[in-house]
Amino acid sequence: MRQSDQVKNMLTRANRLPSADTAIQAPSREPGLILGPGKPLEEIGWTIALHGYRHTYVPDDAGIVGLNTRSEFAGFIEEEQEEKLRSGLGIFEEKGIETDVWIAPAHSFDRTTVRLLAHLGVRRLSDGMFPWPHVDSDGMQWIPQQFWQFRPMSFGVWTVCCHINSWSQDDIDGFAQDIRIYSDKIGVFDEVSELYSGRRANLFDYASSKAYLKALRVREGLGRVKRKLVHR
Repeated sequence: MRQSDQVKNMLTRANRLPSADTAIQAPSREPGLILGPGKPLEEIGWTIALHGYRHTYVPDDAGIVGLNTRSEFAGFIEEEQEEKLRSGLGIFEEKGIETDVWIAPAHSFDRTTVRLLAHLGVRRLSDGMFPWPHVDSDGMQWIPQQFWQFRPMSFGVWTVCCHINSWSQDDIDGFAQDIRIYSDKIGVFDEVSELYSGRRANLFDYASSKAYLKALRVREGLGRVKRKLVHR
């Protein structure tokens, strides 16, 4: 059984229906939204998000979030960004899929991207290092995405990003254990979105986001130093 099938079945049995971001590969025009036999994910309650267009990067622009210095959108002119977004949404439309959620490739996009997304009817995104969801001045709702593995937290709404296509069986088994441990803490994307639909960000949100991003960069820098020492 493929990794995606195992994870889908695991989450469906646990009644935990996450956001499934799907990279659009234009040459094949196959977003691959059905993870194994059965109904398409959106028909069993999953939230499908647009994840860019070709998932190709141009380096050196970290965009709003500031996490990775590569992007498919940040720094590009408005016309080029709009063409990519319309093309990605067009492929969804061909497949009979509707979405109002965005997950940026490499966490990188800019204010132009946000404005265009809102104009195209995509008014929720999963990104940012904030402790809680909020709606910004463009009417875009940010559902933050801060972690890549489960961990206990005493406050806030925390999203875990999992790239399951590269997982081993040990990774899948570890994920199953995390689902059991954190089951009562895991929320459904649409329910979380509704709960925070009117919330605006405050100074604590922005300060927390900056502090967390700085901590990530420090940890990444220490990791690079460690790897260099190991390979000496």
